[in-house]
Amino acid sequence: MEGDLDNPPDEQIDLSEDQILSNIEMQNMELEALTMTLNEKEMKVTEDIENGVAFKMLELHIKPQKFGSPINMNVLHSKGFQVKQEQIEQLPKITLKIKLKRAYPSSQPAIIMIEGFYEKFMSKIEEILNSKWSEDQLILYEWFTYCQQDIIIDLLNDKKELIVDSIQYQQYKEEMIDTIKYTLDIEETNCEICYQLLVGHDNFLILNACGHYFCKSCMHQYAEDLINQGEISKLLCPHYSGCKTFLTEVNLRSINIPEDQIEKLTKFSINQAIEKMDDFGWCPVTACGAPAEVDKVKNFGQCTQCRFVFCITCREKYHFFKQCPALKIHNTNYDQLEKDAQIDNFVKNQFNQIQEQMNLHYIKQCTKQCPNCKFTIQKVDGCNKMICSRCGIFFCWMCVKQISGYSHFSESPQCGDILGAEIPDNIQNKHEVKYDIVADVLKDCIHCPECRTLITRIDACNLLKCYQCKNEFCYQCGRATPEGKDHYENTNCYYLDFDQIKMSKQLNKKHKFF
Repeated sequence: MEGDLDNPPDEQIDLSEDQILSNIEMQNMELEALTMTLNEKEMKVTEDIENGVAFKMLELHIKPQKFGSPINMNVLHSKGFQVKQEQIEQLPKITLKIKLKRAYPSSQPAIIMIEGFYEKFMSKIEEILNSKWSEDQLILYEWFTYCQQDIIIDLLNDKKELIVDSIQYQQYKEEMIDTIKYTLDIEETNCEICYQLLVGHDNFLILNACGHYFCKSCMHQYAEDLINQGEISKLLCPHYSGCKTFLTEVNLRSINIPEDQIEKLTKFSINQAIEKMDDFGWCPVTACGAPAEVDKVKNFGQCTQCRFVFCITCREKYHFFKQCPALKIHNTNYDQLEKDAQIDNFVKNQFNQIQEQMNLHYIKQCTKQCPNCKFTIQKVDGCNKMICSRCGIFFCWMCVKQISGYSHFSESPQCGDILGAEIPDNIQNKHEVKYDIVADVLKDCIHCPECRTLITRIDACNLLKCYQCKNEFCYQCGRATPEGKDHYENTNCYYLDFDQIKMSKQLNKKHKFF
């Protein structure tokens, strides 16, 4: 973002030829002095042409000093209320882009441009930097030292707190990772495991979630040992603070862990997620091994793929109407257990179908596929800028398009605020139903008229096909339709439900989370 100066462009300033040559000479002297003070990572000089006039462009990369003590960063929602408070010890690196036009330094200060986290502080920073300039004064090094040492003082409010919006907060998190990389590139840094001094961020694995970093050699050995020992649950950030950040597939690939070992991690993660669910387990059939729906109270399980019904205690075929031989009952009403086991097959089948529809409803509302690798991502908090744990790309939760920065959320208002809406309670934990979610799930379901399987209408089309018996039927009247689409020409039923299309559009506008 370019500074908005009160002074006119230098092309409109009456400068003599001698004054222009003097300014260019002073600029060259200043740049030469900066080159002797700063390294190539800290400054970059290029030449450009604007309206037929050549000028120099200077890019300064400035790492602010750490604060004497942590300060509070308060994150405000777009509607003005506070959504988060975090203590920080440092601001991210500042990239100061400076145009050295012909009028500098005799008649105007250099023109400042700032992007990213600092862009919304641009007017304040520009005012302070320009106030330090006076006619014929070379000011660039003073600007550099100000941004390095004093900038935070002028950005804080009266309570010594930093106030940012949700986009600035996300920019802060990402630019702090860039700052770590920049620091590793310009300074010798110790690996906190082997204490070897290294230069260059490519020698380190940086964990984006926590900001800790270690040399890739140590992390490769650390991760490989844990995977080989089967202790994948301990595959956490090894920082001495006891950090609980889990190493992702992207992290493991960056330290050259073989694909077969990464596959072990993937299987472990899936197993762990399913084991934490009260109503899911694994099918005991060796050739299948698919997820299974379980009822731990009734000691009952059924595979979602092969439909095998089994006892979750002994993993054998379910013992209808009798106790599992492997089950030792202590202080349990056995008669009640036996009574519970005498479930009518039709009722049990309906229960399983409803449960399946609820699980599909949950998956539909709370997961989406990465637009790059198609890996399924679950949304666990409110942020609409998602990162794929498999391929590492960023994408928008609302429109599921790959994005790189934050301009997407201002250019696409239909995608809402970057922080998004909170996940509805009834969706966030499907085991703690806050309202009649069953009725909501089943509102688009209908029984197949042939086999009574529960089928969901997933769009506005009223012609459905049963996945169980493969027969087609009409959602509107519930009758079998062997004649296919011709059914809608000879009856009062509609092939497409236009009310459903209209309602879907209204819901898409109203419910930003979905």
